Amino acid sequence: MSTESVKSFIPALSPLPDNAEESLTLDFILPRLLYIGDVPITATISGAALLYRLLEDYPSDRLVIAQGNIWSEQPEWGHGDSSKSLRNVRYETLAVGRSRLLHSRFAKVYAAHLQLTARLRARTVNTLVKTFHPEAILTVAHGFSWVTAAAVAESLRIPLHLIVHDDWVSCNHLSNRMREFGRTQFAKVYRQAKTRFCASPYMAEEYERRYGINGTVLYPSQSTFTPVFESSCDSETQHFPTVSYAGTINSGGYAQSILNLAKVLEKFSGRVLLFSPHSKNELANFGLDRPNIVAHPLLDHHHLVEHLRKESDVLFIPMSFESSDNQNMRVAFPSKITDYTATGRPLLIWGPGYCSAVRWALDNSGIAEVVYENDLDLLSAAVDRLVSGREYRNQLGESALTAGKESFSNPAIRQVFYQSIKL
Repeated sequence: MSTESVKSFIPALSPLPDNAEESLTLDFILPRLLYIGDVPITATISGAALLYRLLEDYPSDRLVIAQGNIWSEQPEWGHGDSSKSLRNVRYETLAVGRSRLLHSRFAKVYAAHLQLTARLRARTVNTLVKTFHPEAILTVAHGFSWVTAAAVAESLRIPLHLIVHDDWVSCNHLSNRMREFGRTQFAKVYRQAKTRFCASPYMAEEYERRYGINGTVLYPSQSTFTPVFESSCDSETQHFPTVSYAGTINSGGYAQSILNLAKVLEKFSGRVLLFSPHSKNELANFGLDRPNIVAHPLLDHHHLVEHLRKESDVLFIPMSFESSDNQNMRVAFPSKITDYTATGRPLLIWGPGYCSAVRWALDNSGIAEVVYENDLDLLSAAVDRLVSGREYRNQLGESALTAGKESFSNPAIRQVFYQSIKL
């Protein structure tokens, strides 16, 4: 097929900033793609926003979204707001289970049930398959529906494209007995996939060692806004220093890091600004109800960058030191880095030396203040360097901005994705 005929069903991509050197050109055919997964695809927060950015220019007549109900029916994921969905794309809801049971005392038993029955739910998409005739299946290793997606792809004998943002085996509610089953199941699906998209080179490296098959690095991407650098303006900041954290608090290890940062900031009369989906009670349970911790709802990606730029002196990236989080810290890449680096504000990364965020910062020297030991004195010294050095903060912010453009360019990442799944 000629380039012109392909372009007839590929829409114009989002315009690039004036100073962008890259461009996205398509001279191939994209498949009729059926997404089956538990991560919603909406212009909201976290993984949902990342998928939205990846697919926002996919030909709408060649894409159908079938998303599980457990997360998609929660307000923070844009439930009921059609303006957050991909334009002109058909959305369907898969009945997977009940969210509240995954947050009850029956969580591990219920998660085991959902995991064991995930392949059986492939039959629930039969009607959708017959009307859409997919040529490939896309899924994300989160929740349970990635297993359903693999079963559908296997039965139709069509390619499976798997996105992995976190180490699924270590990030689920399964009991120790079920975890071994889940580990075997993930290994099988990872090897089944035609394309395995890993969120960092560190994940691709580790998974090739584990599973004996290579993965394609697909960093999370920045939104379509133009990243901007603005020099530090602490003389006009009412609460200096203000260190912001934006995202969910996925474990006690993350909560402890934020709590320790707040304690350190007390010495400087500083505060922590939280943008998170957690309620006051949840934050209190984490111990994050201190006077110098100010909580706000987690904003969607369209508004988050502007708020971070205006209200923050430093942006915080904690990675858990807890032994139970070890595997995920090695391979998962914090998606918040993509939007953080668009603000022009300096980054403070605190995590073990083996974690992906620290390794990324060390591989890109001069982009962040990095503390890779679980030591409050070292954290305090890092905060002191940031507080006392305005030029130092400006230097880090500008370097992070440049690194973000190079690592997380939306057109470049989308090009990798399209090239990988093309027919």
